[in-house]
Amino acid sequence: MAAGRATRLASRLSEKGPILSLDQFMTRSKVLQLYRDILRNAKHLEKSDADYIRQWARADFERFRNEKDPERIKSLLNQGKAQLRTLEMNVTLSKAKF
Repeated sequence: MAAGRATRLASRLSEKGPILSLDQFMTRSKVLQLYRDILRNAKHLEKSDADYIRQWARADFERFRNEKDPERIKSLLNQGKAQLRTLEMNVTLSKAKF
């Protein structure tokens, strides 16, 4: 009975893709959070600007989707965080009333 459960579990896991290490899982979480933060900030811009930011983010994340080198991924993540900070400053300025 336990062997049957283990086989079903293994089958379900293989359907979902490779099992990630803890470091890979944490990095993936950071990347997804960065993507969500970019989209969340884009909501505060005018529609045409928000559409451009969404398209840019989607294209950039898709372009590097299959990157395997952990150092390159960390570098890309740091670049993305810097771009997010710039976006956040621009959103803040666009909301400011002079």
